Amino acid sequence: MGQIGTDTEVPENRVSGADDVFRRYRYFAEIVRDSIEAVGGAETESSVQTAGSGYNGHRKVSERMSIKYISAVTLAVRNMQRSVDFYQRLGFQIVNGGGEAHFTSLRSGEAFVNLSADSNYESCRWGRAIFRVDDADVHFEVLRSEGLEPDTPRDASWGERFFHVTDPDGHELSFAELLPSPD
Repeated sequence: MGQIGTDTEVPENRVSGADDVFRRYRYFAEIVRDSIEAVGGAETESSVQTAGSGYNGHRKVSERMSIKYISAVTLAVRNMQRSVDFYQRLGFQIVNGGGEAHFTSLRSGEAFVNLSADSNYESCRWGRAIFRVDDADVHFEVLRSEGLEPDTPRDASWGERFFHVTDPDGHELSFAELLPSPD
């Protein structure tokens, strides 16, 4: 058995290595979905467990509430006009602010990006923002037609086709298409 967390085991044949977080997530999501369906989607005594010490007998936070999605990502930028131009080439439209503003919000579909001007901002590796798209290859070609230089799209073992592009301030952005499940 592969060990995940402190008290949950997963059969080795369901996990292909310690770093395969997304596969483990999908495995557990299937178990949770199947469990909820088995009890008719209703919360029962057996489907809600209280946590032990450290939680004062209250249900775990994840059982009391859920976060639906990230509403927006706010990125520090050195030059607002340059960044607004870049994000518009990605397909975002200005909601408020603009090239001369200290703070600008942009939107594409349901995704929001906020830009906060800081002339002293120093680029640093912090992670990446990932945007879900319907077709990574089409999105890639559109960005190339806009004069951008994204990485070539590739398939990932966790079920996405994705590519990266870096903004003018070094923020790595990923555009990912969810691939059909191999089941």
